Amino acid sequence: MANRFDDSSRQVPVKKGDFISFSGTTGGSGGPHVHWEVIDTRSSRRLNPTLFGTPIIDNIPPTALKLAMYDRNNSVYDQTPVQYKLAKSGGAYTVTGGIINTSLNKLSFSIQAYDTRNGTGNQDGIYSARLFVDGIEKSSFYIDSIDYADSRYMNCQVDYKMVSTGGSWMQHISKLPGDLSGVYYDLGPNNLVSLNDTLVHNVRIDVADANGNLSTINFNIRNNGVAAPPVKAYEWQAGRPNRLVKSSFEANMPLNAIYDKMNTGYSSTPSASLNSVSARHKLGETYIPVHSNFEVKIKPDKYISPENRNKIVIKRVGKNTTVRKAVWSGEWLTAQFRDFGVFEAFIDNAPPSVNALGSGDVVNLNKAARITFTPTDNYGIADFRAELNGKWLRFTNDKGRSWIYNFSDGRIPAGQHELTVIVTDIAGNVTRRSWQLVRGINPPAATTSGANNLVEEEPVRVIKKTEVAPKKKLPGQALKHLIAKRRILKTEQSLHQKYHQKQLQRLQGSPQLKKLRAAQKQYCKERKYS
Repeated sequence: MANRFDDSSRQVPVKKGDFISFSGTTGGSGGPHVHWEVIDTRSSRRLNPTLFGTPIIDNIPPTALKLAMYDRNNSVYDQTPVQYKLAKSGGAYTVTGGIINTSLNKLSFSIQAYDTRNGTGNQDGIYSARLFVDGIEKSSFYIDSIDYADSRYMNCQVDYKMVSTGGSWMQHISKLPGDLSGVYYDLGPNNLVSLNDTLVHNVRIDVADANGNLSTINFNIRNNGVAAPPVKAYEWQAGRPNRLVKSSFEANMPLNAIYDKMNTGYSSTPSASLNSVSARHKLGETYIPVHSNFEVKIKPDKYISPENRNKIVIKRVGKNTTVRKAVWSGEWLTAQFRDFGVFEAFIDNAPPSVNALGSGDVVNLNKAARITFTPTDNYGIADFRAELNGKWLRFTNDKGRSWIYNFSDGRIPAGQHELTVIVTDIAGNVTRRSWQLVRGINPPAATTSGANNLVEEEPVRVIKKTEVAPKKKLPGQALKHLIAKRRILKTEQSLHQKYHQKQLQRLQGSPQLKKLRAAQKQYCKERKYS
């Protein structure tokens, strides 16, 4: 939910230090939080707040550190640009020797620069950069406004490959073909530097902050006459839809999904991973950014039982890992992704796990400051919901693995309550757990363990050993009777094992049965003496 106000103090009667609201977390928050920005309501574009004046004095120009040069006949993701350290000389920054000799005939530049303000060491981003060749402006960018939905274009405004491989934060002065952010003043195909002769040309780059403080980068450049690097062929082009079709893998890129031309680099290898139902399919490189979601289709290469058909996920592995629930399209599995990497389909029929609130029939939370749940799953958590006495209870999650409720929120009154947690993983497996808790009152008297989160074990029977009295010597007649009784018992057991009921029925009137009955009578007679 977002509320918009104009700058009237009657609509927003707040001042510095005033309490606004309880609203989740602060900082880099992915949950509920207070967010402040300046929006042009006619275009919905976010405006650079530093353009509206701040109480911080700023008369310090930006600092320029490095310059990089790119061969624009080929993809910026298919090369390692030449980098030049910048040093200040005569009031301007320049390269060593003041001149660049190159074999490139179509090129562009990026710069590493930052801005600071008086009294602070924070390194902020620059506001603008303008490129001039022989006094004629070729390209420029101004970070003055951008639509929130377009903020991902930052990935092509910087050298994404360099940043993602541990290099410097370099900003392109000439835009890439797929950049539609609107921060560049587009001069069409003339926004690149063309060197069609071997003459010396002057290059000037003006770098400014939002307060008008200016730094200049000034150097000369010349084509050295050596043959330019060959122009490579590319499967996919920026500014159009792109598609890859293989026997067991497909990728469908929508219009404007990539920023510069590229090759797919596709390969496939068999997989023996646990619960895998497909090969591993590699698409693109992790240092090539993608602007919008694209469709991945995988054909399984292993049998999937009917009960598991709705428990399939597609996992992408790259610099990080992304898992999506797969959707069937005929005999293909499909899902949407926003990054390149290695894709593989898996069965996931294991529900997530969630830690216990506590032990016992009723959990005493009188001394607790917060409740924390950290559910785990083999492929990832899709949803977490908590309910207090059947009603939703807000837990915060700040881009982490734990969901937290702070008792300072005041949503749990004094008394005994039922807290229920429902956790759903990406494949749709659900775990539901409930506990009784007390807060603000004394817990009830202890009872036998039977909390919903505990497994009640049956008591183990303890067999007590009894003392055995020492053997006493029996008189002669009693000893004879004991020996006779044991002999009879042994005979009876032998007869019972040899003759079961059916045999007895067949032996009616036989000598064997008469002998057995005689033995039984003798046993009964002997028992009278025991």
